[in-house]
Order: sequence, then structure tokens, then C-alpha cells
Amino acid sequence: MLERCTSTTQLFLFGILIGFRVEMINALRVIQKSTSGGMFINSCYAHCQTGMLDTWLVDDSTRLNGKVGSISI
Repeated sequence: MLERCTSTTQLFLFGILIGFRVEMINALRVIQKSTSGGMFINSCYAHCQTGMLDTWLVDDSTRLNGKVGSISI
């Protein structure tokens, strides 16, 4: 779909994504510096995956230290 956009539109959308990234990193700095808490950021490959056990427990599910997300977290 993105290939249908003009180069100007692609640059505009890329700028929005970079802006979102910067804002998210800045918002998470408080947690990042915490000694009593942490964060698990997962790029969701299935819409609403956190609410569906079949995406958390399948063999090709995202893993952390060799364990599926539902076990790791």
C-alpha cells in the first residue's frame, strides 16, 4: 500500500513514525531507570495478541529467554 504513495507522502508518514518513536522512548524513560520495575515491549504481529492465548502459547510465539510470553511475563 505504501508503494502507492508519493515520495512526499512517504516521507511525511515516516516522519510521523519517527516522532511517535521519540515520544514513546521519552515516555518510557521513567520506567527504564527504575530499579524495581521493568518493561516488556513487543511489536504486536497479531492484532490484540495480548488478549488471545493462542498467539501467546503457540510454538512460533514471541519468546523471552526461550520462554513464550505468557510464561515469561
